Amino acid sequence: MMYSISTFQSTDLLCHTRGCRSDALLRQLENLYARELLDRIVIDETHCVSQWGHDLRPYYQSLGILKQKFSNIPLLVLTDIAIASFKEDVVQALGLVDCIIFRQSFNRPNLRFSVIPKTEKCMEDIDKFIKDNHFDECGIIYCLSRMDSEKVAKKLQGFWHKAAFYHASMDPDERASFQKMWSKDEVNIICATMAFGIGINKSDVRFFIQHSLPKSIEGYHQECGRTGRDGQHSSCILYYSYSNYIRVKHMLSHGSMEQSSFASHASSLNSGRVLETNTENHLRMEISLFFKEAMAGKTRFGAARRVTRGDFVLIY
Repeated sequence: MMYSISTFQSTDLLCHTRGCRSDALLRQLENLYARELLDRIVIDETHCVSQWGHDLRPYYQSLGILKQKFSNIPLLVLTDIAIASFKEDVVQALGLVDCIIFRQSFNRPNLRFSVIPKTEKCMEDIDKFIKDNHFDECGIIYCLSRMDSEKVAKKLQGFWHKAAFYHASMDPDERASFQKMWSKDEVNIICATMAFGIGINKSDVRFFIQHSLPKSIEGYHQECGRTGRDGQHSSCILYYSYSNYIRVKHMLSHGSMEQSSFASHASSLNSGRVLETNTENHLRMEISLFFKEAMAGKTRFGAARRVTRGDFVLIY
């Protein structure tokens, strides 16, 4: 890769965030910059700069060096999650000045939301829902743990669905193989933990099922966003039980995240308990209100309270 960067006149470089700390990479970027071959820097998944991306936060916060070294090169920053404090976090961490912000609504009318009480017959319910509404179509089922993802996949296989599981503890080759099979429609359903996330882009995902309560509203919104990217009607189902709420709360309090991140996630999780009794209309509105976006006027989703609109989506 380094040979390619230093010798070719035109190069597209895709780099993992951790690699941007590499002195060797920075030297090559400086070489391109000196030869006036560095046209634009793009940073995706930028919510990781903020406390919501605690796992990668140190790496993303170090990306400010790119703007310091290449101050006159356009910088495009992308995210599909942004709460009110997001802009301040990004501006400070990346050293942005005079930003232009492009916003897109959090409301996606082609997605249909449902919250269903989780019972002992949850898997039978999921089997029936898929067969009745999305038989042989592409879907994602998010699970709370690695063991859950394997159990759910095996249960669906027993119901004659083409399903596979995906989590961080798998052999990398096996994990890549299952993802490729899903991308090529050789399996319809991927049962996964949060490890199945960044870089997933399949336009025809027709349903998304949250097998347990999500750890945060913004995480749930992002997971729903992997559904119906072709604009076609798609389903987002969330199974809720109070025992799941206690389980997630325990995981957050005993995890390795820093205290400020835990406080933010716990607050979001408490807000997420509104999901227990919400109808589709209320859930859609609660998601928008959580991100401080007003749904103007009366729509088929009901009247919305007016709140201050937050910053969202693109900054460069």
